[in-house]
Amino acid sequence: MINNDKIQRLLQRGEHERVAFHTGASEAELREVVATVAAMANGTGGTIFFGVDSSGHPTGLLENHDMAEEIMAKISAWTTPALSPTADYLHTPAGRILAIHVLPAANPPVMTGGIAYRRNGSSNAEMTRTDLDRTLRSIPQSFDRRPMPGTTLNDLDEERLRRYIRQRQEAYPQSSPLIGTTEELWEEVKAVVMTEEGAVPTVAGILFFSRDPSFWISHARVKLARFPGTAPVAFVDRQEPTGTLPELLDLAEAFIKRNTRMASQIIGFESVVVTEYPYPALREALVNAFAHRDWETRHEAVQINIFSDRIEVHSPGEPLLPLDQLEGAHASRNDNLCYLFKDIGAMEQYGTGVARMRALMEEHGLLPPRFEKQGPIFKVTFPGPGDRILNLMADPTARVDLRTLGLNDRQIDAMRLLRNEGKAISNAEYRIHFGVSDRTALRDLSSLVELGLIRRIGNGPQSFYVASEGDNHDG
Repeated sequence: MINNDKIQRLLQRGEHERVAFHTGASEAELREVVATVAAMANGTGGTIFFGVDSSGHPTGLLENHDMAEEIMAKISAWTTPALSPTADYLHTPAGRILAIHVLPAANPPVMTGGIAYRRNGSSNAEMTRTDLDRTLRSIPQSFDRRPMPGTTLNDLDEERLRRYIRQRQEAYPQSSPLIGTTEELWEEVKAVVMTEEGAVPTVAGILFFSRDPSFWISHARVKLARFPGTAPVAFVDRQEPTGTLPELLDLAEAFIKRNTRMASQIIGFESVVVTEYPYPALREALVNAFAHRDWETRHEAVQINIFSDRIEVHSPGEPLLPLDQLEGAHASRNDNLCYLFKDIGAMEQYGTGVARMRALMEEHGLLPPRFEKQGPIFKVTFPGPGDRILNLMADPTARVDLRTLGLNDRQIDAMRLLRNEGKAISNAEYRIHFGVSDRTALRDLSSLVELGLIRRIGNGPQSFYVASEGDNHDG
């Protein structure tokens, strides 16, 4: 039974995917209740408050009218396969209401009146053929929803839960905040499943929120390697970190940034930084690898290989769709992991990932990624630019107006010579080129050194200046 504090929080928050308000005793109104039960069962479950208006206020319908048995009978009779949710009366200060608790169906889709429904925000929607296909594909592949044997709530980390809630709020500032006790929040974020023994962490809960997921799932890690050439031999950098999936995502992205090139040049008055690859496209591939991989039967780790001419992302498990049907479609082995990644803004709208990766690569001036099946591995390859890195499109956010740094026209022109043309310049050459005094040349050059834009080589009259290595480097 739900405690009174949770009742008030749910009623105040209003209707959403997992909470619905219903009232009315006519057959049409009761059929709408049953449709909501079926829709919740086809998704992640939820709670229906019966006997309240659209604002969650008790209507008085149940004060002298016991309808629980009638409603439960109609739910069982009007659903296929028949559902038997639990229900209990709740006594609030404003009146009595009925709470109907719906668990995810073991064998979806559940139908009522010959129609399968799904929740669409706070309303019900008829499932499309795509929805039905996705639901049917997910039935034998819901490994991430299962309870993790041997675990208890003590194996979930509250600090990681708080971090998740912060990320969720940052990703969707307009969304309703998650509120409740820790146990209620674990249920809200799909980190636990209710069993006869009570709440038990799910596979998804362990992968997202446990202190050490690899203790329970040995392949909860990522293999990261950088090779100097085009073949997987003699790596120059290698890591194999463990952690929660959000942590592995950040660690893999940091490794890629450290082991890929950046270049910069002066265009107009701006310093423009160009990355070897569009990082958002690589992050999309990493999220997909963690979210869609086969966690149940494949015990290899996700693997990232960085070569001189490409980056490969290896995801254990065969692709769920034919390779020529990947774009615009969505299929998942792990619905809860997809939900969690999407809830913190790490995953875009379902079915858009492949198109987004293609678009980002092409906008960057690179060939689109290649998608291949190699035995039980799904591989995504991102072709690199080779020596054409300065021909790539720059990220608009990586542009810096040098005038905002206080640089004058002489200094900006000098930066063009040093950075774009790779030249070196001495104090004497600077004076002659710009027609300035020794003091002015020294002041201009010293300022550029202090800003880290150039560096001085040598001492005395033979010294000269070059662009800083950080402005054009190989990772």
